[in-house]
Amino acid sequence: MILSTIILLLLLISAIRGYRIGLLSMVISVLTYFISYFGAKYLAPVTGKWLMNIFPEINHSTVISGESLASLNLNQFFYRGIAFIISFMVLTVVIRILLRRLKWLARLPILGTVDRWIGAAIDLIICYVIIFIVLMVFQLYPAEWWQVQLANSEIAQLIIKETPFLTQTVINLLG
Repeated sequence: MILSTIILLLLLISAIRGYRIGLLSMVISVLTYFISYFGAKYLAPVTGKWLMNIFPEINHSTVISGESLASLNLNQFFYRGIAFIISFMVLTVVIRILLRRLKWLARLPILGTVDRWIGAAIDLIICYVIIFIVLMVFQLYPAEWWQVQLANSEIAQLIIKETPFLTQTVINLLG
């Protein structure tokens, strides 16, 4: 219940944020996320391998993804996932700082309402993908309280189970 509430709040906040910011800022934001994604994709295997050497092995499996993760090295998937998430966040912050100078473009009153609605849709999609990646990686986190939250959250299970394209993409990326 708590996890479902958090997910719904994040999606709602992202849609409101996207509406407020608008399309032009979202284009800059999407470019930031793409650059961060490819940078994190490049850094995750190297950093994940380093994390595997430092931290203990993960011997926890999950039933939520079913067969999707059955053939993977879960330890490698978990630490590459952690490395991907951290790299993605750091790169996003750095790139946003660098692109802050282009913020004046978002204030142009050219597109009006369409600008805001498209911004809301794009930000909602970005938030959904980020939530999906976090849920896919952290479904392997062995803490009992987390597993209970994940098992009791219909929204989290729906996101994990009913997004097959993203599931395969994340498995190919981190597996």
